[in-house]
Amino acid sequence: MGIKLLKQKTDCRQVRRLYLLGNPNVGKSTVFNAMTGLKQHTGNWSGKTVDAAMGKYTYNGTEYILTDLPGTHSVLSGFSEESVVSGEMESAARGSVTLILADASALKRGVALALEFIEEARGGAVLCINFCDIAAEKGIEIDFRRLSALLGIPVIGITAKRGADIKRLKAMIDGEFEKIAADISCETEITSPGARLKKADKITEECVSVPIREKRGAALKIDKILTSAAVGIPVMIIFLGAILWLTIRGANYPSELLSRLFGFLKPYIAAMFDYLPLPRFIQGIVMDGVYDTVTWIIAVMLPPMAIFFPLFTLLEDAGFLPRIAFNLDKCYARCGMSGKQCLTQCMGLGCNAVGVCGCRIMPGEKQRAVAVITNSFMPCNGRFAILISLSAIFVGGTVPGGAGGFVPMLCVLALICLSAAATWAVSGILTKTLFKDNTQTFALELPEYRRPEIIKTLGVSLVSRTLRIVGRALLVSAPTGAAVWLLANITFGGAPILTHISHFFDPLGRFLGVDGFIILAFILSLPANEITLPILIMSYTAAGSMADAGNLETLRRVFEANGWTIVTAVNMMLLTLFHWPCATTLMTIYHETKSRCILALSFITPCLVGMILCLFVKCSSILLKLIV
Repeated sequence: MGIKLLKQKTDCRQVRRLYLLGNPNVGKSTVFNAMTGLKQHTGNWSGKTVDAAMGKYTYNGTEYILTDLPGTHSVLSGFSEESVVSGEMESAARGSVTLILADASALKRGVALALEFIEEARGGAVLCINFCDIAAEKGIEIDFRRLSALLGIPVIGITAKRGADIKRLKAMIDGEFEKIAADISCETEITSPGARLKKADKITEECVSVPIREKRGAALKIDKILTSAAVGIPVMIIFLGAILWLTIRGANYPSELLSRLFGFLKPYIAAMFDYLPLPRFIQGIVMDGVYDTVTWIIAVMLPPMAIFFPLFTLLEDAGFLPRIAFNLDKCYARCGMSGKQCLTQCMGLGCNAVGVCGCRIMPGEKQRAVAVITNSFMPCNGRFAILISLSAIFVGGTVPGGAGGFVPMLCVLALICLSAAATWAVSGILTKTLFKDNTQTFALELPEYRRPEIIKTLGVSLVSRTLRIVGRALLVSAPTGAAVWLLANITFGGAPILTHISHFFDPLGRFLGVDGFIILAFILSLPANEITLPILIMSYTAAGSMADAGNLETLRRVFEANGWTIVTAVNMMLLTLFHWPCATTLMTIYHETKSRCILALSFITPCLVGMILCLFVKCSSILLKLIV
């Protein structure tokens, strides 16, 4: 794990180094962004920051280099990789100053971390207590002066969203830096972790006043419901189902509108080529290859992602994801894993490459390896759009009226549950065979419920996630669309090259209950899952170009004309769920693990699962026909 350097320009002569240390989910990334002006993504659950990031800011002519460390429970004795990295970074921080960030509503953990830091004499320190606004709303009062006297280091209370508080923090750092740095040689008695926690508890009781009503607050009552075995998981499924239903229903109109817009513009753009001295096949490559592929991704895949990501991020910011991990911890424990794997899978819902990076929060190398191998079981954004489209065509299209959005939602929800079940099954097999691990530790704080910042959520979801991912897909799909058009339009032996290649894979496809074109589409879409359907449609159409891509009824006719049945559609969705990760994810896996063995297992394992499930569906359909 390395340090991510965020470049900024500065002309300062004097340079001071700061480190930002704290427990998970205390707002470190928010403070980092506020101090440096950078934009690290933040979230209301532990493990969000899994790498060290560096930024700069200037105060009174002095340049400060601030390093945001991953959240940790211990400077030295952490059991997960983020704790190890924090310890390594803090070893390098001797002679500098560290901001130890704590949560005002859960101060004991921050005090314990500060005590350990002070005992290890790792440099100067300032205890920065965040979320003071939330603590004030709960009636929690903190004696900052008394706390500073007991710890022997400066203490400041802030609300990271307030610019005035950040200015006060910078002023304290600027005024105390030299004095703090001068005191780093003092020796402190080293105590055991248990004794340190008792001392932290005593200090907290002396400096913090918590009203009785806070101890029996509404949040605890809500948690009793959401974390109960009988209610928690059904509520989780209902929430996810509601998001999927809104995504499916809400994406129909903008998809149709965009499709009509691109269809309207295409003749005018094509007419421009009549005035250019270019060969006709260039127009075919650009319009029927690149244009149709790119506009298909925009029309069909952009609307679902633009709806799904903001809704999912709202649940994330509200603190719902850690409750999901808590509820599913027993399921993961039965297969030898930690409930933190649920959080890495939630990251994978956006992008499997991000989910692979998030596997750093797993306790132990073996559990981390298993989490990496199985992360691609969870459908990423590109595969989500395919699943939604196929569900709407072959499932929603078979039911009347308003149920056309409800039934596809149930279909996609069932597929996500299947992904989770496959993850548990494969994880159990791997932890009992190749990756035996006795580590069963699961440390995850349930964060405070927080009111999501809707404007910020929309900005992060639409710009940082949706547009970034769609942009990546467009960069990959444009040259791929051109290449596929050439394969579909250059004939050899009386048939297009694409057809010859598809016929080569057809026996394997028929064996799995699909066809050779589908297998070839998955192979050609290795750069990005988003281009699987555009490639498939281009392959199916006689002219080697795409039809009215955003019209689901047109897609249905194209599929049915090429022999699709409900078995074909189901197996296509299963292969969409379970096949090799995209090229970006594969590169991320190797970068994170430096293991060719794990890379190979990450490629092969989902393919084997997909093939087994497809054979099961095919054999079941044959058996059902014989019985009927």
